Amino acid sequence: MIIKDIYVDLMPFAMLKLAIDYYVELNSFTRQGHMSKSPNKITKKVLDAWVFDEKDPFLWDPCLQGFVVRLNANGSYSFLVKYRTKYGDRRTYTVGKSSAITVDQARSQAEKILARIALEGFDPLEQKQSDRNALTINELLDAYLTSAKFQEKAKSTQSTDAGRLNRHIRPLLGKVRLEQLTPDQVRKAFAGIRDGKTACSVKTKPRGRARVSGGEQKAPRGWRSGCSGPY
Repeated sequence: MIIKDIYVDLMPFAMLKLAIDYYVELNSFTRQGHMSKSPNKITKKVLDAWVFDEKDPFLWDPCLQGFVVRLNANGSYSFLVKYRTKYGDRRTYTVGKSSAITVDQARSQAEKILARIALEGFDPLEQKQSDRNALTINELLDAYLTSAKFQEKAKSTQSTDAGRLNRHIRPLLGKVRLEQLTPDQVRKAFAGIRDGKTACSVKTKPRGRARVSGGEQKAPRGWRSGCSGPY
């Protein structure tokens, strides 16, 4: 999905979009030993009959190059994909374990992964690491609110914008990973703010208190595109 194409007629979301724009702009500047080979296609029957060598707990599949089974110390199996990246690096990706998936399921998944590796230069291990390190909305906002770009705003504007993000966006979307943010989640958050789900009274100073409310009045204008209403 293209995060920048999500439009919502609500000021807190306008602030969120600025944070996302900041993230997109920031990231635009950065961005094998011996193994046994089964004589036949690896199936449950083949695994049950496998007489393995403790020094060689791997079994290659002769019908699907790169599909390998490893016998673990506890007696379970791990289904692996051995491959080279587009840069020539050797890598091993774990499709799953026998406690969770069958041999046939692992083979089907391995076929899809190997096809993407061959056709697209896909790197499943890199993708897994990227998913693990994916920013949540909370982490995105933390980075944005402390960025030089945000500090360029007037102090009064910083206070207002930070309040919108912290009191409306964080409670409803904070734990969502940026890459997984969907238009439907934005619609639900819009409805939540409109219906007063984020309404509260927040102590800001020794004698100061901010009353946070929702409602349509919190959406005097939409995104800079001029699009009105939740996308």
